[in-house]
Amino acid sequence: MILFACQCGAPYSVEDQYAGGTLECTACGKANRIPGASDPCVVLIFRAGESESGVPMLREEVERLVAAGEFTEAELIWDGTTWRPVTQVMGGGVMVDDKPKFHLKRREDEVEEKEEELAFDGIEPIQKVQLDEADLPNLPATKHDKEKKKEKVEKKKKEPKEAKPQEAKPKDAKPKDAAGGAVPGGWRLYKQRIFGNDPSLGPKFNIPIKAFWFLVVVFYGFKMGLGPLFSKLREKPTYVVVYNTSGQECVATLGWRRLKRDVFPGTSACFEVYVGMTEKQKLTLTTKATGDTVATARVPLWPGGLSVVNPFGAKNFAQVRPGQAREENLPAADLKQLAEQIGSHQEPSAFLRLAPEARRIARKALVGTLEDRVFTSDKFRFEDSIVQGDTELRAKFLADLEKWRKDSKQQFDYIVWPPRHNVTFKEGRAMLDLNDEERIQMEIWLPKKSFRVGGSLWVTVKDNPKLDVVSGADGGLTLKMEFQNHTTKLGTAEYLGTWRYAATYAGGKWDWSWSFDGQNDRAPSGRRRVTYRYDRFSKENGPNFR
Repeated sequence: MILFACQCGAPYSVEDQYAGGTLECTACGKANRIPGASDPCVVLIFRAGESESGVPMLREEVERLVAAGEFTEAELIWDGTTWRPVTQVMGGGVMVDDKPKFHLKRREDEVEEKEEELAFDGIEPIQKVQLDEADLPNLPATKHDKEKKKEKVEKKKKEPKEAKPQEAKPKDAKPKDAAGGAVPGGWRLYKQRIFGNDPSLGPKFNIPIKAFWFLVVVFYGFKMGLGPLFSKLREKPTYVVVYNTSGQECVATLGWRRLKRDVFPGTSACFEVYVGMTEKQKLTLTTKATGDTVATARVPLWPGGLSVVNPFGAKNFAQVRPGQAREENLPAADLKQLAEQIGSHQEPSAFLRLAPEARRIARKALVGTLEDRVFTSDKFRFEDSIVQGDTELRAKFLADLEKWRKDSKQQFDYIVWPPRHNVTFKEGRAMLDLNDEERIQMEIWLPKKSFRVGGSLWVTVKDNPKLDVVSGADGGLTLKMEFQNHTTKLGTAEYLGTWRYAATYAGGKWDWSWSFDGQNDRAPSGRRRVTYRYDRFSKENGPNFR
């Protein structure tokens, strides 16, 4: 404990650890340098009702109070080792830092000293000595002086007491360390209470505090280390797919691990990460050229999950519900007429009435366009090709995801970008393309199994064939159909090959033909391969044997 006083006279007490620091006086506001040792002019007093650790006071003030009889044996003073009654100590001086020293004497020495005191031989005559005023207080008090002092004290007791100015309390002081920074007065106690080591709180509070910190350590240990390791051992990756809908090359940075991927305009990049629990990580997109941040998003991650990020909030992400169109039908009469036209070697004009119906059915599956920043696999479905990485791990991930969807028995809409998706209905499927709604891409199952492919040549298949339809950039149409692994007799031998039907529509006119390409390893030499073609003008080319 270091005791010292400000220049204004305000006393203070601070711990030894603050020696060399500074303390701002609460009485005058001046900054005081804390000495390395106690000032003997300041003492530590214990009074009932005051601080248990004692109150610093000026020595002269204590002497005055003792002389006035205001301090009794109930007030204690610290002598450096223990508390002692102030009325006993002040007469002989107060030692703040040093222990009181005692001198032991033998009984024989005391007898000899008394005998020496009684010897008057050799005493010189008493001479008059002139004393300075500074030496007067050091003279021993005579009996007459004691009586005068006692009368003065009794007279002062009868007089009304004057109000004493309140002394500044050291607890208001804010000591600073030697470097000039503020030193928190109860930092040690503060740390003890934070970590549950304060004995004054007791087990009732300390145990829950320690349990809290234990859970914090376990949580972050699992999140940062053990959790991702367990997910890797269980082959439970988390995929994050980032789409770049801007017109500039960007760099995507994910999470506190700062994983990076380059994302080119109009493409996507896939992160494969491992996490131990559900959490959110920050995704940042910066331009490749300048490094400027152009987009950010908070991405949810969990073991076995997939998150698709739309960082720029583009509006051309489409939400499709294929089940909406699954029970739809094309007009039966038009579909039957188309099959008859193709099967009887006529122009397939009935398709022009089927195309608008197919577009209508495909659009019925559209729920709407979205501009969300993040889409997750626990709410939506995505095309399987969206996940990139190790083939086996990717296949296992998609299989686990599909099993979870089936077990959940929920409806999962598709999220597609660009907003283009194949919608299935009873007679086939059609492409939904919001960026080009006039575009036609369809597959139609024809209700017919026999087709005239030449003048008198017919081909029969076991199942209803599929007709593929694609629109061209110039607005034209192309219809195609194939019968693979079909055996056809041409000439004297049978050939195994593929029949192809092709029809085009351009400028308001149709053109179509049938063709065959086959082979027969057992055919006579020079006739093992065959080609055949039959066009809209009933013109046959072949069979040509090679």
